[in-house]
Amino acid sequence: DKAKKARELQEQQNQQLYAGIAHDLKTPMTMIMGYAKVLESNRNLSEEDTMRYLQTIVEQTRQANNLLDSLLTYAKLENPAYALTKEKKDLAEILRSCVAGFYPTMESNGIEVELDIPDRNVEFSVDEPQMRRVFLNLLTNMVKHNPVGTKCKIVMEENVELSQEDRGIRVTIADNGPKITGELQERLFETFAVGDSSRNTKNGSGLGLSICKKIVEKHEGRIFYMSEWEEEYKAFVIELVDKKYHCS
Repeated sequence: DKAKKARELQEQQNQQLYAGIAHDLKTPMTMIMGYAKVLESNRNLSEEDTMRYLQTIVEQTRQANNLLDSLLTYAKLENPAYALTKEKKDLAEILRSCVAGFYPTMESNGIEVELDIPDRNVEFSVDEPQMRRVFLNLLTNMVKHNPVGTKCKIVMEENVELSQEDRGIRVTIADNGPKITGELQERLFETFAVGDSSRNTKNGSGLGLSICKKIVEKHEGRIFYMSEWEEEYKAFVIELVDKKYHCS
């Protein structure tokens, strides 16, 4: 029956989640243990080597902590009883400030950025910390998976027709880097969809896009990937229904 199939699917997804977490925690924990043992057993290390090993331990600890933070966020969003704390906010300013804060990272990675965000107040009922997480996850994803020289366009549109019944806000984060193809394109928003061959600490936990999807859906919106956007670009698109707009 349907209930049994739903339970089996949930169990399968949970097993995939736990296996993915174990896989991605293994690398930083192994490195932390290895460098800690060197520091413990070798008292004659130079100051330079000691600092280098300590910096590696700090960085790997940070990566493990980020993974656990993502797991806790995912578990919280999975709970049907968990409700967002929404307030009327300027969504354009939230997006603009996320891009501004992330700009040095994009610049240092050779990403060229073009913005098309309204200067006026784009009021929307939003859980600001969670929506910031969505924008920053997408920006992080864009930087990690594209080469130097990639062009990025970040666009916000108001009063867009989203369906026959709904209008709202559309946010597009597009780039002209390598496109996502094959089975991965269909599974982008599943947990650990990036696949074992490409998953490592550099590529992230594999939870980012699934967290984005859950947050957007809790805002009664949708997020999707477009392999073709304005000819040379690919894009992640967020659409948020806004009740103040009405289709005629």
